[in-house]
Amino acid sequence: MNFLFSKKLNLSECLKRFFAKAEADAILAPRTIQKYKEVAGMLIRILGDINIKRINEMAVIELKQKLNQRNLSASRKNHFLIILRHILAQCERDGIKVFDQSKVTKFTVPQKEVSYLTKEQLITLASAPSNKTITGLRMRAIIQTAISTGCRVSELLGLNKSQIDFETSSVLSIRTKGNRPHQIIFNSASQMAIQEYLEMRGNDACDALFATINMNNINRLQVNDLQRGLRNLGKKLGFKINVTPHLIARRSVATLMFKEGVPLGVIQKFLNHSSSQVTTKFYIGNLDFEEVKKHHSEIMNFGKEMKSGEEVNSR
Repeated sequence: MNFLFSKKLNLSECLKRFFAKAEADAILAPRTIQKYKEVAGMLIRILGDINIKRINEMAVIELKQKLNQRNLSASRKNHFLIILRHILAQCERDGIKVFDQSKVTKFTVPQKEVSYLTKEQLITLASAPSNKTITGLRMRAIIQTAISTGCRVSELLGLNKSQIDFETSSVLSIRTKGNRPHQIIFNSASQMAIQEYLEMRGNDACDALFATINMNNINRLQVNDLQRGLRNLGKKLGFKINVTPHLIARRSVATLMFKEGVPLGVIQKFLNHSSSQVTTKFYIGNLDFEEVKKHHSEIMNFGKEMKSGEEVNSR
């Protein structure tokens, strides 16, 4: 093996090729790529810039041992293993024989209780921002749009004015995580909120649906600004839970749909998940026992319909 080809198999070069392809093919969201790039640098520092062919079962075990020595959560440690699996899989696709990525097993992540807002809390949250100011109308429009569409925050803030035409359709086709095609629905409340916001905003050169004006400059609203605004709004309303775009659009809406009897497959489609397991494990809040009793009474109470033994024997 010549030196130049050997260098191409170094971990740093493999990572560089993987990220270049991920960005070119849009197989990962930009924020996910940025997060993985931060972890990738640490991965090289832990393993060294070794030849990808030297990664074997023992190397994976040693990596896990070193990760365990750091004060990291199980999910954070799994980011290292996920990236390793990605680059091993990429090498396989490129015809390079490497360690089987399926044998890089992840750490077990303790399942947490899925937190969510109730229907009443969602209504309170959507009604709270002022309808007299541009920032208040923008927040109302964002919350109503998040509830109606179930969009991830990057998808929500990536929407453009030029995509919106409620006269022709309330359904919009977008690209979501993993560059998958997806259709989102705007209900009447979200349409009204958007129209009121855009009317006050007026005509400007920025195509972003949700924008911010700073020193007469208008730009697309950033994730951090939205997160801070929602967090402050939640505190103002006395919510005991940290209000985030993800909590509103994904977990709370999914839980509400499930409690209202919407089939799991429909919720999965609404959230654009590739697996129903992801939907149930991470996006639907735990039902309490009172709800179990309620549904048990509605479905299992068929004793009155049963015929007595005497009625059966008399036939």
